[in-house]
Amino acid sequence: MSCCVEGWSRRFGSAGRLQPDFHGSIAPNPTNLQTTIEFDIADPVRAEVAVYDISGRLIDIIYSATGTTGAQRAVWNGFDRHGSPVSSGVYYIRLKVGNATDVPKVVLLKWTGSFVGLLRAAKPV
Repeated sequence: MSCCVEGWSRRFGSAGRLQPDFHGSIAPNPTNLQTTIEFDIADPVRAEVAVYDISGRLIDIIYSATGTTGAQRAVWNGFDRHGSPVSSGVYYIRLKVGNATDVPKVVLLKWTGSFVGLLRAAKPV
């Protein structure tokens, strides 16, 4: 099942202002293993993609760059910044480009049993 965040159509343009001519996406959502966040940066500004849990606690920073333009991609694999798998739930993806911020949500659904082993095997080194 693959779907993107409905209505999440943004292009980060001059000085990080949102422009409505680009479709950013998070897919798959819901996810059971990893999800990909795609977005576009028009001007060379600082950009960061971070994952937060529903209580606002930082889970991980999955993208950070300055001066990069064009189509960008960040992948979250369901782990926190210490390398531990997180539990099923709703997570917020904070996309900050220049002075603009967008915060769509993603749902992580895990199965029981050997799923944690699969996550560990899929974690990049």
